[in-house]
Amino acid sequence: MADERRKDLIILGGPWACHSATFRANAAQTAGEIHTTDRGLLRLIDGRWEVLRSGDLNEADVVRNALRLPS
Repeated sequence: MADERRKDLIILGGPWACHSATFRANAAQTAGEIHTTDRGLLRLIDGRWEVLRSGDLNEADVVRNALRLPS
């Protein structure tokens, strides 16, 4: 249905660092796609976060680095 909201889509209302640790942890577990305030776009592809569009302030890169699993 057209009015059904995606449960894996997160649209950030501000920079990643300004969100609470609880919000960031929830986003890391439930998101499949994240839109940043600077028009960046990340998508979870094959279990890895990929930056599809960096955004004017490179916020998508900041988010991707924060969501990377430690090696």
